[in-house]
This record gives sequence, structure tokens and C-alpha cells, in this order.
Amino acid sequence: SGSTGYVLSGEAPVFERYHAGSRSFRGFDFRGIGPLGVRPDGTITDDHVGGQFQLLTRLQYNFPIYEDIIRWVVFTDQGTVSNDVGIDGWRMTVGTGVRMVLPIFGQVPFAIDFAIPVMKEETDEVQVVSFSLDLPFQ
Repeated sequence: SGSTGYVLSGEAPVFERYHAGSRSFRGFDFRGIGPLGVRPDGTITDDHVGGQFQLLTRLQYNFPIYEDIIRWVVFTDQGTVSNDVGIDGWRMTVGTGVRMVLPIFGQVPFAIDFAIPVMKEETDEVQVVSFSLDLPFQ
């Protein structure tokens, strides 16, 4: 799968910019990649403020381990978040994980992933292990 986007209208506020990490880019912390903020005096902060351009790709293969309850996945996530269109600052992770569909939660899987950044930037925030559980509401 993949996604891309570009903000056409000049300098977008932080809440309208593209962010990646954690669930959208396994192996990195939530909003852990992308351009850093700049203070009015020109100094760069440690805070990721998102970018005007995003290109993310994901290749994942999953297969059953135990009936339809436990599945194993192997994956690679790749992409970039920047202020300019291009592939500068390209990042890549490789990883593996488990998906469990517990009858108590319906068809919503519990996921645990282990991802190692193979390509990253110095300012990126790494998160090797991630969990997710989406709860269905009706």
C-alpha cells in the first residue's frame, strides 16, 4: 500500500501538515520523523512539526499460524516526510509482528510489531516495539 500528499497552500499550520511514525510508519515514534520546528530567532528545536510533502509505502505479507486466530506478518515500511517534493531523507524499516483476533473483540486484531530502522535521519525518534488494538463501537 502507499500514500502521498502535498500541501499546495503555502505554509500550513502544524495541525494540517503531514506526520508519520508509530502506526503509519512502524519503527519510529508517533510523529517521530519529519522536519523539525524553527523558533522565531532561527534556532532549530527538537520538536517534529510535520512536513508539506509525504510519500509512504508499505509492503506486508501475513500468513496464518493458528487457524484464523493468530497470524504472523513480515513487512517493510518506507518513505519520507519533508517540506519539499522529493525523496531526500528517505527512511526504511524492516520488521515482523503478530496479529491475534480474539473473539471477545470481534474481528478486530490485536497487533504487536517489532521494527528496525535500516535507513533513518539523525533527528528521528525510534520506537522498536509497537502495540495496537482497535476497538469496534456500535
